[in-house]
Amino acid sequence: MAEAVGKRLKRLLDEKLDGNQSELARRSGVDRAYISQIIGGRTADMRLETAHALARGLGVPVSQLIDEAPAGSQPPDPEALLRNLSHWVREMGAKDVRYLGSVPTSKPAPEFLRGNSEHVMAPQIEWKEGLNVFAVKVGDASLEESGIAEGTTVVLESATTVDEGQGVYLVLHGGVVMLRILSRTGERISVTPPLPDAGGPIEYTVLGRGRWRDI
Repeated sequence: MAEAVGKRLKRLLDEKLDGNQSELARRSGVDRAYISQIIGGRTADMRLETAHALARGLGVPVSQLIDEAPAGSQPPDPEALLRNLSHWVREMGAKDVRYLGSVPTSKPAPEFLRGNSEHVMAPQIEWKEGLNVFAVKVGDASLEESGIAEGTTVVLESATTVDEGQGVYLVLHGGVVMLRILSRTGERISVTPPLPDAGGPIEYTVLGRGRWRDI
């Protein structure tokens, strides 16, 4: 199944974006390294919301990428899910990362970033020695138009600056820690969705840069 989806994705990517994986990552919000894994048939499964994000990035119906399960279909076999997870970990590698909680949150940023005893497993993609990596869960629908649904787990690395291009960032604004899509072109940075207007200057502090989502 993974190989079939990978072949479809490669064909559509070649047709729509001249095979440019980086451009698809920018348009869909899906990590480029993960797109490469899908095309290479090296993933055991792909979440439906990821497929929808890729389809939006390509400008095609999701049905051209995958066959969605019909309404009322039987839930997947738990043993099959475990086998898929084992395959995913073997193929991509995995890392145990701290889970901080759900955002947005008004918990003070230093306390929130300390986290708790909870952990999640995340794909091990370009981990650097000593990198401070952590995970949060999307607790509202603010990023749905960007292809990130409520309930999605996002893995981030500590950061205080915005990279060139587009990415998911953890920011502090008005005493609230939240996720936003930040797009940087030169010195100009746009924020999606816009930050709430607290009656003063729209200022924020970057706390983390997205590394992975859809786990």
